[in-house]
This record gives sequence, C-alpha cells and structure tokens, in this order.
Amino acid sequence: GIRLDFLGKEKLTPTSWELSFRPQRPVRFRAGQYMELTIPHARADVRGQRRIFSIASAPVETGVIRFGLNTAERSSSLKKALLALEPGEIVSATAIGGDFLLPKSVTRPLLFVAGGIGITPFMSHLEQIRGSGAAQDVVVLYSASSAGELAYSSRLQALGSPVLLLAPAAPKPLPENWTYLGRGPLTADLLASAVPDVMSRAAYVSGPPAFVHAVRSLLRRAKAHSIRTDFFAGYTGRSTLTRYAEAPVPATEPAE
Repeated sequence: GIRLDFLGKEKLTPTSWELSFRPQRPVRFRAGQYMELTIPHARADVRGQRRIFSIASAPVETGVIRFGLNTAERSSSLKKALLALEPGEIVSATAIGGDFLLPKSVTRPLLFVAGGIGITPFMSHLEQIRGSGAAQDVVVLYSASSAGELAYSSRLQALGSPVLLLAPAAPKPLPENWTYLGRGPLTADLLASAVPDVMSRAAYVSGPPAFVHAVRSLLRRAKAHSIRTDFFAGYTGRSTLTRYAEAPVPATEPAE
C-alpha cells in the first residue's frame, strides 16, 4: 500500500475542492491516471470506504499528489470524511491505474474536452507537458454549469493553452487566450467552427457519463483522429454539453 500524509485542502469553486497529500515514499504514476484511496470512517454508506480519484498533479511535481473532487451532488460519507481530514493525518492508497494517457508522439496535436470536475485529469496532463518542456499543441474545450464553477481557472490561465468555454455566461474579464463559445448547444457545426483541425487532433473527453457519451458521438462524426474517454461515474453534473447529445452512444458501450 501507499501511505499519504494529508497536507491540506483548497476550495476551487463553490462545489469543488482540491486535496493535497505528501507520499511517505516516492510514488510512480503517469499523467492522467487515478489512485484508489481508502478512508476508514464510522457509518460508511453503501459507497463504502474506498474510492477512485483522478490525480490532478503531474509526475514532474515531486513530493505532492493532488486530487480534485466535486461536492455538488449529495456527498458520500467517504467524501465527507476526506473533507474532514486534518493536516498530518495519514491516508492509505491501494492502487494506481488508468489508461487515460497521452500519445507517445509529442507532435500529435491534442483536444481536451472537460465537463465540470472532469477537468481534473487534464490538469495532470497540462502540468506534465509544461514541466517536461514539450511544445505540444493543446486546445481545451471546457463546459461548466456557470462561470463560477470553472475549477482550476487560474492555473489554466497560467499554463497558457487556448481554452474554448461553454457556459451560461462568460467570466468577467474573460482570461487572455480564452474564447467564449456561448451557452450551447454544442453541435457538429459549432465544433467544426471552433476546432477546424479536429480531424488531426487526438481527442480526450472527461466528465459525467452522459457528457462523455454525447461529446464522443460528436467527435466521431467530426472524424477526430482518435478519442479516449474518462468517466466520472459518481457525478452527474449539469455541464452545458450534457443535454445536447445528437445521438448518444449507449451506456453499455465500452470506453476506448
């Protein structure tokens, strides 16, 4: 097992937090992967005492592992226990895994499509790209329920990749290098207009299942070079894309 010392938490938006830990021994992982945490606590609900969380930090950030989590829905007893941790408390992790990984070629342009807290694994990707010195072409399409629910917005600005935003309203002021696409719906025409070279890009989609299925369907019709998906199964989210699937992929279809 992996033992993590809790460092503290930071509120990202009214409904999301980032938790930081220091591993007691070096931990090997790749950007885009997840870690399973074990949080023993009294009166655990049916979701149990173990939960998988996407890692928000990057392997190049030594000495810290960060996780983003959403509390918009009815929080599980495990999430409540996590948010109640005090600095210095020890948490156990039982697994690291996931194949939401970047292509080996750094010359392949990328498209990251995030719904709500689904931005978390992309922060790991972006931090790793920046930290490794790779000059990779990345466009981020970020869908949120409101301008106030843009988790990691400050860090996204600092990292500098172009951000295409779908939300009921644009943040004021709109950050440099961001483009407001409106409140939606996202259609094949809007996608083609906003990302005209989508056919050359490796596309990655992360967020609630309905969001992922809807966007994957659009990307397939747009003939994206490749598509990888990451499901935040415990979060339904009301991103502006979710309700606009033109022909949703059945939930039984396996993710790429």
